[in-house]
Amino acid sequence: MKHRSTSNWEFYPRDNVLTEPLMEACLFALVLDGSTQADQLFSAVIANCKKHGFKLDESRFLKVRNIRIDSDSDLAREVLGRASFLNPKERQYTTPKLLAYSASKDKALIEIFVNRGPLGQEWWHVVVSRHGNVWKFFSVTQVAVS
Repeated sequence: MKHRSTSNWEFYPRDNVLTEPLMEACLFALVLDGSTQADQLFSAVIANCKKHGFKLDESRFLKVRNIRIDSDSDLAREVLGRASFLNPKERQYTTPKLLAYSASKDKALIEIFVNRGPLGQEWWHVVVSRHGNVWKFFSVTQVAVS
């Protein structure tokens, strides 16, 4: 819920809005953006939520920033390990798979398959980009749900 003040946006959480996937997606988007403005807004939203009594694990959102790996063979597993957009209880039903690299090998496409049974499946496509020895999340898209 947003309330417009004279100079800035102020965010007021209501009910359990932080448990809603849309709010979490917005917070992940701010972290993945990585710009100064997005970082400031993320910090302001987190501070305001805490001010209003919402318990929030900030590190859950921040751990998606950088992925350090020794070899590309571990990339899919490392992406899954930092897939904060998934519920931790879902990890036992989840399989990551490296699908492809870009021609210059500076981006990789990872598929994350969540299989809770015939009517509880999800597919996610995660693109990570290489920055020296570090991979960073570029995009996270839920591509299918059954």
